[in-house]
Amino acid sequence: MKRPRSQKKLLAATLGTLLAALGASAYGSGFQIQEQNASGLGLAYSGMAAAVQDASTVFWNPAGTALLPGIQGAVALNYIMPSTKYADSGASTYALLGNGGQGGENALVPAMYGTWMINPQWSVGLGINAPYGLATEWDARWAGQFHAVRSEIKTLNINPTVAFKVNSNVSLGLGLSYQRLEAELTNATSPLIPGSIGRVKGDDWALGWNVGALFNLGPDTRIGLTYRSSQRYTVEGDLTFNTALLAAGVGTIKADIKLPQNFSVAVSHQLNPRIRLLADWTWTGWNSIQTLNVQRTSGPLAGTN
Repeated sequence: MKRPRSQKKLLAATLGTLLAALGASAYGSGFQIQEQNASGLGLAYSGMAAAVQDASTVFWNPAGTALLPGIQGAVALNYIMPSTKYADSGASTYALLGNGGQGGENALVPAMYGTWMINPQWSVGLGINAPYGLATEWDARWAGQFHAVRSEIKTLNINPTVAFKVNSNVSLGLGLSYQRLEAELTNATSPLIPGSIGRVKGDDWALGWNVGALFNLGPDTRIGLTYRSSQRYTVEGDLTFNTALLAAGVGTIKADIKLPQNFSVAVSHQLNPRIRLLADWTWTGWNSIQTLNVQRTSGPLAGTN
């Protein structure tokens, strides 16, 4: 059965709106998760590359495992309650449709780590955590419904490490990160089909690495350097709709995503037996995510008539 030209135009316009809007909704969010252990909470996660609080140093600076004797472990379960709100007093659609309510969605973020000092020089570690993630979910009908309704990013990072203690003043560490990224992005698709929602959902695994070094400048002062590489994903998944009117648009999608690299310099100084000072400078290369281009790999192309 031949599809009417007007309906084909509507479908093409709807698909174009969906793919463009989904890209915009993902780019605008900061989704790096700082809460990777429990011990860092009391330090506001300051100076973590030099702190070496426990086995979670596997993530913050793999060189730190060289300072942990025997076999050690750490487990954390953080509950994050983000507050995300939208306001635009100058927009008529905002006044008509509303601000979408509370967009932030609560989440449990687990992490676990283990280290083993094989001998005075060599140590190994393993971390399993979620460095990126969280979600926003707005009302189905709101001023920004054509940009986002629900957006969710989830990661699972498996990070084995090895550390070498060069001498009493210098330790070096190296790790690999095998990380899974899963994304689900939805938004309203067409003002001509009230209640229509499009969803893009996909996942991929990527390999990265992290390195670190620790330098003891004396019995009370330590400097830590750490670098975590970027990771490139080709996320593949499905494009679906909640209405039969857009059934012809169902298909598969692909999106190339590069998560940012980061570098940190940290200092730890034991001022006295009761006070320790920590500080750091951390750079994160968010310029790696300039845009998110979601491409169709099957089905009709957006924009065709």
